[in-house]
Amino acid sequence: MDDTTSHSAPSLETEQDGREHLQGHLGTGGLIFTALAFNAPLTVMAATVPIVISGGIGAGTPVVYLTIMALVLVFAVGLVAMARYMEKPGAFYTYIIAGLGRTVGLGGGFLAILTYLGLGASTYVVAGFSEQSLLHNNLGGPDIPWWVIVLVQWAVISWLSLRNIDISVRVLGVALAVEVLIVAVWSLAVVVNGGPEGRSLDLDGQLATGSLGFALLMGLSCLGGFESIQVYRDETRNPVKTIPRATYLTVVFLAGFYGIGSYVYLIAHGTGPAMATAADPTNAFMASIAAYTGTFMQQLGYVLTWSSAAAALLAIHNIAARYVFALARDGVFPRWLARVHPRYKSPSTAAVAVSVTLLVVALAPATFQLDPVVGYTMQYGLASWCMVALFAGTALATVVFFARNRHLHVSVWKRLVAPVVALCGMSVVLYLATVQREALFGSAELGALGIGFLILVALGGALYARWLKARRPEVYELIGDQEENGVLVPLEHPPAIEEDEDFAPQVTARPEDVPGT
Repeated sequence: MDDTTSHSAPSLETEQDGREHLQGHLGTGGLIFTALAFNAPLTVMAATVPIVISGGIGAGTPVVYLTIMALVLVFAVGLVAMARYMEKPGAFYTYIIAGLGRTVGLGGGFLAILTYLGLGASTYVVAGFSEQSLLHNNLGGPDIPWWVIVLVQWAVISWLSLRNIDISVRVLGVALAVEVLIVAVWSLAVVVNGGPEGRSLDLDGQLATGSLGFALLMGLSCLGGFESIQVYRDETRNPVKTIPRATYLTVVFLAGFYGIGSYVYLIAHGTGPAMATAADPTNAFMASIAAYTGTFMQQLGYVLTWSSAAAALLAIHNIAARYVFALARDGVFPRWLARVHPRYKSPSTAAVAVSVTLLVVALAPATFQLDPVVGYTMQYGLASWCMVALFAGTALATVVFFARNRHLHVSVWKRLVAPVVALCGMSVVLYLATVQREALFGSAELGALGIGFLILVALGGALYARWLKARRPEVYELIGDQEENGVLVPLEHPPAIEEDEDFAPQVTARPEDVPGT
């Protein structure tokens, strides 16, 4: 049976301490579909890539995506090497704890939740006012307020997020396949026919101009979603092998997709005109689809921007719910948020809490009568800065993790070289994100306030962890459930690690670890 269409109902297991955890049957394909749908490829191509071209280095944009692919792949090397020692889902939360301790890790966990809430709310807002324009101006429909569209999408996405993760994967897979097909057909038509300036790009004239920092920052944000794969460890078949494979393939696909897509966009318009489309990127992208593939594909592309946004929102709901589930399971949040649905085996209570919070934040611009574009800019700016900060923090945690656990049989490349290179690269991007905060938040002043708020949230999480250690030590000891006093608790019988030709080295299971042996 294909990885993305497993129909077997996952089982609900209870750990020795009585805590429930999720079970599922996701394979490599299902994980990739989930991560790619979170990224919303069609929406990124129609809205973000033109902005990267315009605000970055123009014709050099394809090179930017290749550079980002190399950096993220190196980052993933250390992440995947750590993954074999992580037993609980939670992605950044558990990795930062394992490397930097419970106090820092809880601050990172709070930031991670803010990241996904910001991404989800901003996606709802941008989907609302974009689909309002598409429905009324391009498809001839009624002029519905953007927040009404948000309410309708929210109801549908919230319902799906309460279902079993296998059902969610099937929905994501269909939406993703169709939108990728649209971009692929358009790309092939452009390459075959050529553009107004042919098929070549003037890289020498572009690489030394524009804002390389802005291009790198936005390029990295376009790859957001691959890290979310780690959250689904408890719902994955053979996670030791499946998680690394899905992570690397997702990074390569996303970077390649946007690298090729940016090249096609540039030759379809010509470098100069392409750089001038940032003011109305979606209509410019759809006009190019019409010019090269016909009006039917254009109209289909407009409709699929709806499904692309919906797929991204569904993935964000699922990921955020699992972050809340992990924290509730550890006792940081109320225990009732860690309940698992008896039929669907999904984190249903956490999913409801996330859905309600996303709705409140997404409708904030309408509630306070703000321009939705202003609300979107602020929400997306906060989420983007959080994301880069978490990448940098996770890279640092990887370095410290392996430095504190030298007994682990991991190559120098995986435990030292790759994590240090990733830390340096992510730190540069974080620095650029802070310096160029006006591009993210709309103004330097709002950027300073937003970054200050994020820092306070992280510090609040760290202080809360210290309070738990002093007042509720039994809960503190459960945070992350991976380490003690900032150092990984060594396994009583560490598994043997075999380096093979596969890009994901395998962990050899000991007979006593296999049920029934």
